[in-house]
Amino acid sequence: MNPPLWTIRTILLEAARLFEKSGSDTPRLDGELLLAHTLRLRRLDLYLDRDRPLSSEEREAYRLLVRRRMKGEPVAYLIGEREFFGRSFHVSPAVLIPRPDTEVVVELALGLMRSHDLHRVVDVGTGSGIIAATLALERPDAWVVGSDISSAAIAVACANGAALQAPCCWLQGSLLDWAGDQAFSLVVSNPPYIAHDDARVQKEVAAFEPHLALFSSNEGWHHLDCLLREGIRVLQPQGWLALECGDGQGEELIVRGGSYGYARFERGFDIEGRLRAVAMQRP
Repeated sequence: MNPPLWTIRTILLEAARLFEKSGSDTPRLDGELLLAHTLRLRRLDLYLDRDRPLSSEEREAYRLLVRRRMKGEPVAYLIGEREFFGRSFHVSPAVLIPRPDTEVVVELALGLMRSHDLHRVVDVGTGSGIIAATLALERPDAWVVGSDISSAAIAVACANGAALQAPCCWLQGSLLDWAGDQAFSLVVSNPPYIAHDDARVQKEVAAFEPHLALFSSNEGWHHLDCLLREGIRVLQPQGWLALECGDGQGEELIVRGGSYGYARFERGFDIEGRLRAVAMQRP
């Protein structure tokens, strides 16, 4: 009896079955992304050539990725990339995986840059560089800096900036400690804002993504409070601070911003209507 012929179509069906069994929310998509990466094809090509048989080497390479995914390892880390704001960014376990939530603070920042003519911008906790690179590419007239405490994250951001030809400066440093007497017209950040005991965090996020970029002490407020305080120091008069925040933190963030002296607050909402970013102006 001949062994089964593994084609693109049949191996995708089997992978989707395995991923569904292991608890993936997107079993079919996971299988397609991993197979397209293995075969160095576009996802569309999988359907255009779905009866193509896989070689033994291709099957083995795909099986290794499938096994890792079944153990919870994120697809973005397995294939080394994730799309954000219409562009492909390299990612590694040294950085958070880009999420649509962060597009909210990017849209808010771009709106501020247009309406208030902001040109000196810093992205604090840049990670893979998605915010800094996007702002620089969307507004090439701006001078954009991306900073991060992690040297490994800065290496990823530098690689993304070079690949996308984003005119950014990258530097390593904790929050805004490195800024000295430099003044910016816009400080933007997706900081750690999750409490260490937050039960809503997905298991695979907690298991694989860098805790340094996820969790913050003081019930998730430590880094947000630091940026509120430091923003007053490094922002130019009438400069803006734009922060991503967790679901349920937005209104409290506005109250805290007011206590530091910020005024003129703007809100950014996700597609489900949740407040996920707040901008505030320095007096």
